[in-house]
Amino acid sequence: MIKFICLAVVICSAYAVGIYFKGSLSRRLVILRQLRLALEKITLMIRYRGDTLHDIFTALQADSRLDELTFIGSTLEKMNDRSFAESYAEAVNEFRPVGLKQHEREIILGIGSELGVSDTEGQLSSLLLFDKELEALCLAAKDDVQKKSKLYSSLGLLSGVFAAILLI
Repeated sequence: MIKFICLAVVICSAYAVGIYFKGSLSRRLVILRQLRLALEKITLMIRYRGDTLHDIFTALQADSRLDELTFIGSTLEKMNDRSFAESYAEAVNEFRPVGLKQHEREIILGIGSELGVSDTEGQLSSLLLFDKELEALCLAAKDDVQKKSKLYSSLGLLSGVFAAILLI
């Protein structure tokens, strides 16, 4: 009886690992979509209101649709005693969501390096380029979710069953 319970635990544990990786794919897509929304909001605030970086990040932090982007609030906290560039870079480096690739993290860092360093049109042009890149990444992430979600959960379950068979 105890042997069967242990086998069930092995199968469930392997399946849970598969579900974890499946969730990381979905979370990556959510984060990329929220980044695009944040870029859209930043663009509008720069173009039509001419807001300061502090005002922009305060507005972004208040938006509940951007709750996965925890570096926004961290940037605001760090801006009290440091420059925006230092605060942003440190906050993004502390932002370590599961599933986000290094290239995507570099894009997030790049966005902050372009804010507040040139005139309005220069910033808007840079933000447009980042948005196009994020759009392509969102499409790739959506494709990954569609292709790999079932694979990860099935692979987890099958590896658990295989391990259980080996233990019998």
